[in-house]
Amino acid sequence: TDVVLFVWPPPPAAARAAIDQLSISRHKRPSLTHVFICPRLFTSIWRKRLFKLADCVFYVPAGCRSFWPQSMYEPLIIGLLLPFASAYPWQHRRSPEILALEGFLRKVWTKQDGDEQLVLRQFFEL
Repeated sequence: TDVVLFVWPPPPAAARAAIDQLSISRHKRPSLTHVFICPRLFTSIWRKRLFKLADCVFYVPAGCRSFWPQSMYEPLIIGLLLPFASAYPWQHRRSPEILALEGFLRKVWTKQDGDEQLVLRQFFEL
């Protein structure tokens, strides 16, 4: 099946407003996946709300991959908001699969030759 992703890449100063809109959009489109991507700046304003909203949140350290070089200095925060489940509990947060994914992604970013693409691809095929 094809996975439709809504990608939310706001600048850090506008992240709070983007998260507010993301919350509304998630309820308007409960069967779609949303991905929030933002540098770790101004996090006191919006990070707590992201952790409450997202099913999975992980950091990509600066310099560990070519798409986020060391010259960016701050890590990249990525939040995955999966479609709502059809039964209680409605969100996938804290499920064994999500906790395993978060743990794996924390480890893989520390390795220079880690293969996160395969795991994320398999995860979205579930």
